[in-house]
Amino acid sequence: MRAVTNPFPLPGGRTRFFVAARRRHAFAELVRAIRSLNIAEVTSVEAADLYRGKNVAAGKYSLIIRVTFQSREATLTDAQVSEFSSKLLPRWKPASAPSFRSS
Repeated sequence: MRAVTNPFPLPGGRTRFFVAARRRHAFAELVRAIRSLNIAEVTSVEAADLYRGKNVAAGKYSLIIRVTFQSREATLTDAQVSEFSSKLLPRWKPASAPSFRSS
């Protein structure tokens, strides 16, 4: 018998992260860092908005990243999505790294 994938995915959660990064940090680096945490429920990482200009320090840019969490086993609770999100924020501690905040 062949396994059937659920055509109706269970509800997940999406979190936005606001990143202030130096221009030398590429979006691909941020995605790799998120993926390196091995959070199985991370199903997508997308760049939502990029801004350079007024109120952003010289040599930096502001980026909104959307991270979607979803489980194949159960509907995720708000607490689970918050827990996953909190694991992403401490990933960038060094002074030269991007600074994050979530919404």
